[in-house]
Amino acid sequence: MSSFEFAETPDRWGLALESHAVVQCRVDYAFTLVIDGPSDGLEVRIQQPFELLSGADGEPPVRIDPNGDPSGLVPALGLWRAELVEALAFKDGRLELRFAEGERLHVPAGEKFEPWTLVGPAELRLVSMPGGDLAVWKPELNDSPSV
Repeated sequence: MSSFEFAETPDRWGLALESHAVVQCRVDYAFTLVIDGPSDGLEVRIQQPFELLSGADGEPPVRIDPNGDPSGLVPALGLWRAELVEALAFKDGRLELRFAEGERLHVPAGEKFEPWTLVGPAELRLVSMPGGDLAVWKPELNDSPSV
């Protein structure tokens, strides 16, 4: 039994999650969130600067660069153990992750590189393509990517 719902709207793909939490934050030349749930999990790998908004009213977003000074990643490490409730992959290449306590993570589209990749559950793969397209692989939908 799966605890996620994947749906398409005219401007985005949405992944609604139930009881999924960040169990690892990985740092290399990217920032990766490993998210686990009751029967499935996913990974979100971010390879370009992104913004993190806290759940507090009036707090400005924090810009985080995975390729910059490692100490700049400290605010993003605060997502460890956070409950992810929704991932929105926009067809123009943007990504938004929404967490139960009100935090939001925004990754803009990229011009030259793939800014982010989301893998799983159920062999789902979303890739933000250079120039602002979105590639979607979902075996239940088809066997080839859709852009």
